[in-house]
Amino acid sequence: MERTRTPIAFCREYSDESLPPLKDLVSSSPDEKKELILDYLKTNYMLACPGVVYDILDPKSVIGDGSMYVDDIYAWPDYLPAYIEKYNLRIPGFFRNHILENYESRKQVHSLLQAVDKIIIKNNPYLGYQYEVGISKKGLIEYQNNTDCTEKAILMIDPSDASWIINPIMVDLFCYDDKDGHGQPMIDGYHWEIDFFINGILQKHVEGWPGENSWRQKEIGRIIHFSERYIPKDLGGKYMPEES
Repeated sequence: MERTRTPIAFCREYSDESLPPLKDLVSSSPDEKKELILDYLKTNYMLACPGVVYDILDPKSVIGDGSMYVDDIYAWPDYLPAYIEKYNLRIPGFFRNHILENYESRKQVHSLLQAVDKIIIKNNPYLGYQYEVGISKKGLIEYQNNTDCTEKAILMIDPSDASWIINPIMVDLFCYDDKDGHGQPMIDGYHWEIDFFINGILQKHVEGWPGENSWRQKEIGRIIHFSERYIPKDLGGKYMPEES
């Protein structure tokens, strides 16, 4: 099943005429769960979409950039929590209930995610070249040829570059892919396995087989491109013999 998220429509100006205008959602007092709601809305996975969104109630002020946050069911723009923070904006009741019901479980997962310091990606095609790649947040890249086990490679990259490569994998696979069989990493007939570690201890394992949808390819495309095309070639690291 292809994953879809339902956009949160909360006011007329950003959605349709059936909704109340933004000014009617402003409250003089904050929701008693305001801080919890803001925490949830700001800590879920963000899809960057840099731009400028001006405040409808204060047109000279910028309220966001149009980036989108998502959980496993809903999607909302970055200016929604900004309006809540600035104007005590009231959100739709069903969405508020969803946040309160899922806050604790999401918080636990995000806390664990922040501690993940290494992932290992393995591929096992039906026919063809097998390998595994380990990437740590410290910037250490470890490559192993698993077809005949004759090659190893180790190289260092900037830690920020390592995070750029693995964050899309860690955030979405780690957090949101346990329900209803969604999100297992299967691309072009390859069997993929991804392991998540904290201080060398395995925290989570995900894998996939034929029949997965193409949504996953967009999520882990960068890491696959990196591991298949660049790691087997020496980027300044040192190829190591098997006994190393």
